[in-house]
Amino acid sequence: MSVLHHKQNPKGRGFAFDALAFFALSADLRPMGRPRTSPKAKAGRPFTRLTVLRDAARLNQEELAAKAECSASQVSRYESGAQPIFATKFLAIMRALGVTDPADILTEQTYARMCGTVGAGAVVFPLDDDGELLPAPPGMTDAVAVRVTGTSMMPAYRPGDVLFCEARPVDRKDILHEDCVVETMDGQRLVKKVLPGGAPDTVRLFSYETMDSGEDIQLRTAAVVRWVQRR
Repeated sequence: MSVLHHKQNPKGRGFAFDALAFFALSADLRPMGRPRTSPKAKAGRPFTRLTVLRDAARLNQEELAAKAECSASQVSRYESGAQPIFATKFLAIMRALGVTDPADILTEQTYARMCGTVGAGAVVFPLDDDGELLPAPPGMTDAVAVRVTGTSMMPAYRPGDVLFCEARPVDRKDILHEDCVVETMDGQRLVKKVLPGGAPDTVRLFSYETMDSGEDIQLRTAAVVRWVQRR
């Protein structure tokens, strides 16, 4: 059973430097807004919760469309936010998904996209987006997730733990003395504690297992770890 643990220091949030490019966030990570009047998705904004429920029901867009008596292109437009869902079609989709409580669709639960692995002693270069969506921890609206490989950050982070970060720009000072997911200038993706370097614009990466901070380096990107999901 996996358990979420909140990182207690909320000072640093999100990403420094070119973090949005680092995680290649897509639009469907944005939270779904709750309608104020009729139950419908706001046009122009992805209806992520509908996609998640359809996937959970193991239905493709064509199969959901057949059950809800609409076209697959309509389902696609509903999910992308190109077309709002009004009350009658909303109820038909609820029935097709086996949903009895409208809140199950209109919930404001947000999701984090799994973006591959980061090294904790293991050398990891590519940060692949495997497409998996995980429920985001409370209060995180632009979350991304990575899975730890290696043991250099034990006991704080174990192999298989999932780390959640936010896609929000921060100042360089906000990542200092924080546990971060970082990308070095040569493309390595790591989880380390970031310490000040001896020269301007440099840092040192501290490992808990070895108690070693290494040499001064520069970072391309960094994101503060906000939550940990134990494997």
